[in-house]
Amino acid sequence: MLIIFFALWALSCAEPSADVSYYVHELVGIDSDVCGSGNFGKACRTVHAALQRVPIGTYSQYDILIQVNASDGNLPIANKNVEVRAAYDRISLRGVTSIGKPLLSVTGGGKLQITNIVLLHHTPNVAYPLITVDSSCELILYDCSLETSKISSDDQYTQPFIRANGGRLKLSYIAVPKISFISCAAIETSGATRLDGFTLEYSTFRGVTRGSGDGSSLSIELNPQAHAQIMNTSFLGENIVSSNKITSKYSNLDCNPKTSAVHITGGTVGIQRSSFKGLSEGGLGLDETNATIDSDTVFDHNNPAQPNYPSLRRNIRCGRGTIL
Repeated sequence: MLIIFFALWALSCAEPSADVSYYVHELVGIDSDVCGSGNFGKACRTVHAALQRVPIGTYSQYDILIQVNASDGNLPIANKNVEVRAAYDRISLRGVTSIGKPLLSVTGGGKLQITNIVLLHHTPNVAYPLITVDSSCELILYDCSLETSKISSDDQYTQPFIRANGGRLKLSYIAVPKISFISCAAIETSGATRLDGFTLEYSTFRGVTRGSGDGSSLSIELNPQAHAQIMNTSFLGENIVSSNKITSKYSNLDCNPKTSAVHITGGTVGIQRSSFKGLSEGGLGLDETNATIDSDTVFDHNNPAQPNYPSLRRNIRCGRGTIL
């Protein structure tokens, strides 16, 4: 039995074939100025320590490999180019509430890519997002899941997973399972100026709700020259049905004209091959936006119709100054 244990332990510490700049292993890593240079016995104990080893400058990208579940906080990516990725599927990186800061902050022209990691939010009532992105910075998420620590299924969160104040945000193959926010969206951007300021593709938001305000899954604010692109992405609520038949399970008779799952203000947006289904808040909300939606995008049973309440069905809300 002991031999099997050590064999599995050695396997979990095996180096991948790809080049790795710095390793992180919370269980067997070391606290040292030279940590991260190897695997077993040489990895950094924390992501923070590995980031300290990354040199200043964005010309070259440095790779940080997380080998087991990790928890950390106040990780600044300032004037650095970093990819943080997991050695295996379902490895998580959790924000530590007691640190009192976002898990990751991309500032000072920094570039951050996170690959194949489950990102776990802080406790529900924190006063800061999980990740923040400043202007002139870049955040790429690839094959990641944005989740909670599941303290309680009734928890309502006060802060988004991601808040970008300008800069570039690209999200590919992202999953956001059921979560409820009080007055924010799962992902928020404001003041994006770049033509490719926001891109979302091949992703799924399932059962994301918001208590007040507009935009539960996404709240995107663009400057006039900026562009947002949403492709091959599903926004799914709890009202999904297999046919157009009205059933008695629909109990939400409120039709708030100022709510939606995805709210976009300003700039231009293109939506392709995506779906908005069963969303009790409504599907898409547009304000002062020039939007193009292709014929392969589906809207179905969003704030679905009720007997004697035909006006409750609402797929797209076009607000002031919108061109669709």
